[in-house]
Amino acid sequence: EAARVCNYCITPIATIRCSNCLTMNVPEAQHCMSCGTELGLEPVNVQESLGSACPRCRNRELDAFANQDGTIFDCSRCGGQFVAVEVLHAMIRRHQSIELETPHRLRAGNPIHDPVTYIPCPFCRDLMLRRNFGKVSGIVVDVCSKHGTWFDVGELARVLAFVSSGGLKRTAEVE
Repeated sequence: EAARVCNYCITPIATIRCSNCLTMNVPEAQHCMSCGTELGLEPVNVQESLGSACPRCRNRELDAFANQDGTIFDCSRCGGQFVAVEVLHAMIRRHQSIELETPHRLRAGNPIHDPVTYIPCPFCRDLMLRRNFGKVSGIVVDVCSKHGTWFDVGELARVLAFVSSGGLKRTAEVE
């Protein structure tokens, strides 16, 4: 569902980037599979650089894309995305105001089945901590408390769907 390249021949599968949430979509899509935004003009690749390779696949330097919330760093090979602290807060605030009754269809994940690996922050190279986003989402992300959060392919879309469906509000009510 969230594949960006063929695992066999490395051919790009999802090639249209949503300007709202920066999720990659198949070329035939009319709306983003993550946030439902009508696909039109793609975000522009900005000439900002971290100067380091992808912390997950170590394949190549991360590309930078800007949307209304700020700059997101993206690996074109593995699909991982690094989002700075202030940019993630802006995205969360915007998605909390959307308040969908049900989240968009996204494949549910079980973090227990995923291998545990610690990856370095693309900024400071310190190992990031693994956290369950919103304490109950089931989406385990890698967090550098100083610089931001690393989302593996599809995780940012799942986090934003969790936020839009009121997941953070439910967590706050339980606490």
